[in-house]
Amino acid sequence: MRLRSYLIVIFLALALVPVAILRIWPNSAVLQTEFDDAQERHLLLAQNLAAALAQYHRNVSNTFKLMITTPAVWGTSDQVSATLADLGFRHLCIADAASGQLLNQVARADMACPDRVSPNLLEEFNATATQEVVFSAVKEAPDRTNILYMMSALSGGRIAFGALSTAYFVELGRAISFGKRGHATIVDHAGNVLFHPLPDWIAARKNIKMVSAVERMMNGETGVEVFYSPALKRDMIAGFTSVRPVGWGVMIPQPIEELHDKAAFAKNSSAIALLFGLAGALFLAFIVSVFSSRPIEQISSAARQIANGELFDPSTLTTNRYMPREIRNLHQSFRDMIGGLRRSMARINTLAFTDSLTNLPNRESFRRYLVKHTDKTIEGPSTLMFVDLDGFKSINDTKGHDAGDAVLKEVARRICAALNVPLRGASSQANAFTPRLQTSGPMVARLGGDEFAVFLPHDPAQAGAKTAADILRALAPPVAIGTQKARIGASIGIAQFPEDGSNFSDLLKAADLAMYEAKRAGKNQAQRYTSDLAKSYDALTRLAPELAEGFAQGQFDVHFQPVYDAQTYAIVSAEALLRWHHPTMGLLEAENFIAAAARFGFQRQIDLFAIEQSLAIVTDMKIRGTALPALSLNIWSDCLLDPDFVELIIQQLTRFPCPISIELVSCDTRQDARIIWALDRIREAGIGVAIDDFGSGRTSLSALTDLRPSVIKIDQKITSRVHRHANCTRLVGSIIEMAHAQGIQVTAEGIETLDQIKALQSLGCDTIQGYALNSPLSRDELTYCLATNLTASTRSDQSR
Repeated sequence: MRLRSYLIVIFLALALVPVAILRIWPNSAVLQTEFDDAQERHLLLAQNLAAALAQYHRNVSNTFKLMITTPAVWGTSDQVSATLADLGFRHLCIADAASGQLLNQVARADMACPDRVSPNLLEEFNATATQEVVFSAVKEAPDRTNILYMMSALSGGRIAFGALSTAYFVELGRAISFGKRGHATIVDHAGNVLFHPLPDWIAARKNIKMVSAVERMMNGETGVEVFYSPALKRDMIAGFTSVRPVGWGVMIPQPIEELHDKAAFAKNSSAIALLFGLAGALFLAFIVSVFSSRPIEQISSAARQIANGELFDPSTLTTNRYMPREIRNLHQSFRDMIGGLRRSMARINTLAFTDSLTNLPNRESFRRYLVKHTDKTIEGPSTLMFVDLDGFKSINDTKGHDAGDAVLKEVARRICAALNVPLRGASSQANAFTPRLQTSGPMVARLGGDEFAVFLPHDPAQAGAKTAADILRALAPPVAIGTQKARIGASIGIAQFPEDGSNFSDLLKAADLAMYEAKRAGKNQAQRYTSDLAKSYDALTRLAPELAEGFAQGQFDVHFQPVYDAQTYAIVSAEALLRWHHPTMGLLEAENFIAAAARFGFQRQIDLFAIEQSLAIVTDMKIRGTALPALSLNIWSDCLLDPDFVELIIQQLTRFPCPISIELVSCDTRQDARIIWALDRIREAGIGVAIDDFGSGRTSLSALTDLRPSVIKIDQKITSRVHRHANCTRLVGSIIEMAHAQGIQVTAEGIETLDQIKALQSLGCDTIQGYALNSPLSRDELTYCLATNLTASTRSDQSR
């Protein structure tokens, strides 16, 4: 029976039963009625309070789980700190499980994180934490307030923990007060007091598990019990229950003597009730039911909805001045709690689906949108573009993260402007809870770092290529960063739905492969996905583990291709070239495995191997009486971005017993300030610098002034036609003349015929290299060639 029905029946009985009958009515019967009423009321309040605490437990647990899986966003927005404060967090940290050293931390604006985890606390965390969220017993914080620790074990020997204030428990407990001494008591899973009317018990975190009702709560029981209270020194009746799965206990006790007093009062008031009569009783029953039971029912309904994971509308909790103060306070507490939860969930959803820097939809929002799009039967093709910025890391490293953030914001604005799309967050483009399924316009998202994505519904491949060109044009002008300007470009991969992929994963992979092809082809351009790219990627993927195994088993070797004086045919230098003695494919030149090495990060290993092997060979040749005039080694320009690697190769190269120089491989047109610094350090150490493949897609004339090489090596694609095409002859002549004007020597690569040699001699080329003179030689062949002075001149005479 509902509480409202109880109240109506009681008041009707009071009105209809004569005072005389009530006067002789056994006191025990009246008292029993009061007991029954108290049992139901206390149990209901306990269950409502437990439901509120259960919802609070879910909210803080879910927020904790979300935050520890995305530590990168902790410092990106004040919303993170505000969200933690709303839920009662003091701070949230990720620490090394062995040392206690903090790795990541975020704190409420008025709080500070500890310097490191104390040994005792770290020992408890390691003993208690699992991959699920675990709560500690209540503890004393450094500021002598009470806190609960949340903890969870993470991968990589880390542990996440957060300090949770008990202020919410106190606030919620204080809202429940009735009768003279009726109150709420909240304990943790160990029976320690989180809230009690006695402040000393709260401050001391008094353990009351010896009370039978508390012991039953800790065992997960729900019910009503009569017990003796050592705090009030009275017999009490209490409804109690527990909060699962965390094990907190909620008890609503009231002194039994108040029930006796209430029963006596009811009996003595029977005469007055009779005078008012039936009408007055009904009216009073209605008033009491409206202003007493209905608010409790509203709170009970709200608690049930919250327990079911629904966000209750606080406007439905109505109050007025005629309600009991305790219920008004409880209503207000519920409204405040629900309002805070709604605000927190709104912030969390904004963080979950919107990139806080650019205000674009983030990767998860884009994924949901694309999954729903590709799951629908939509007529006509659509286009996905994967946009990766060129040169962004250099801006971030040299100008700072603030400059990098400014560039990302400007890039987002320009891409949206190029597509005529408003710059809007996930709440507009894709609802914060469920991304939209609209297919009438483009969607722009930031996937992370310097990666963006564009989806064009109902868009043919030709239109996608035009859109990519529009984006590249939009990104071409320099970006203003304060008083400075920075240039940024982009490599764009284009994939078509459903031709290149029928789901999110396949489509994004196809666009990603096309983007890498755009970077390989020279950057700042767009490439369309083709099946050949997938085959090439598969081949590279198969070759990657063989590369690692080849280095482990010593399958690599260094050969040397001589470089000759173009006029005298004397050997003036040699270039170290890597060769792979593959167990099944035989001797492989670098061009057969260089792409796999670059894609899967073997550049540094290859460079160091070539340096070490060349040093050993050249040093041994010197000891045996054969001196090499000079030696050049190929170095990936990207490896020079690492200052430690630069210092390492300088130490190695300065040990060579002959003049040494490096040839920059994959030298980008957009010169990086860090590469320029590295080359300055290399030149200071007395090491020469050469630009390999000059004139190919990724080098430009600006490299002559930016990189200041001592030698440029003209690419074979140009030298192969120097004797046959007048335009090519003029181009090579101009390059030689321009280089000589800056004091730079010129080497022509890939020379295969005598006619090429004659043409280059007439143009004033300094040195030449190619199969017309000598192929790459083994160590013994090079030693013989140097010892017998077998030059290109003698080879040329022999050929005549």
